Amino acid sequence: MQLPPQVLAIDLDGTLISKPADFDNPICKDNLAALAALRAAGTRLLICTGRSESSARSLLARSGDPQLPDCDLILQNGTLVLEGGTGHVLISHLLNRDDARRALEVYRHHGAAAMLFEDHESGGACVYERRPTHRRMASYLDKRHKETPDPADLRLVANLDEHLTRDITALGSIDSAETCAAVMRDIIRLDMPECHVSMMQLVKRPDFTDGVFIEVFNRNVRKELAFGEYCRLKGFDPALCAAIGDGRNDLELIELVGLGIAMGNACDELKAAADHVAPPYDEGGFAVAARRTLLA
Repeated sequence: MQLPPQVLAIDLDGTLISKPADFDNPICKDNLAALAALRAAGTRLLICTGRSESSARSLLARSGDPQLPDCDLILQNGTLVLEGGTGHVLISHLLNRDDARRALEVYRHHGAAAMLFEDHESGGACVYERRPTHRRMASYLDKRHKETPDPADLRLVANLDEHLTRDITALGSIDSAETCAAVMRDIIRLDMPECHVSMMQLVKRPDFTDGVFIEVFNRNVRKELAFGEYCRLKGFDPALCAAIGDGRNDLELIELVGLGIAMGNACDELKAAADHVAPPYDEGGFAVAARRTLLA
């Protein structure tokens, strides 16, 4: 593929974020320098993350790169695509409220504390109806509270059903692999053709037990579908673009683009599909990939 790429789709957690425990400086200097070099070479930087809008924008504002908050955004695995500078909605795929109600009952049945992500026009808040018992989800909410300046954007409510008067972005939870697998199985059994269920292993941390993030989306929500739509809207050729990530949700995107890079901490399936494998995120793997592969 001709280098540098027209567009680089960049995952955040486990990829660009090299210091997840450092709230004020989550991205190392080498990665910041790599972003500047890619930008100078003419590559458009596109953030492509599973994070919600408020979570992603908080991270980008603390990134140490003053231009990163103006990057275009693919959010929550392709639910929402925004122009970074203006906030203009390019693409939106919402989960039907009736399907969300049925999925919510499955979460409750298995004791998984559900988080409801409201649609962009409603403000994009994340609401949850009970405090979680799983430590990884409790940590996730604590971190979200810290990075969310407006309390209305993340709040405990009495009943999630009251927030299903319109279609939503997603319904999610963090729990054990066993619980999430049971939730996924039973939601699939509901046979809701307009829904897509996703499970993703969270980045492992030595201070926590492993956790799995499960979410229910509109069936058209995939990173690769959102990226394909984005390229059509903006006039880019995916074959002349690149992507870098670490999760199973990056697999089809890695396969779609002309140059796919997996992080060293990625799952084996992603590494096998990638054109190149970079060092792990906590070893400055993003900067190494930029220097040795994207700007070679």
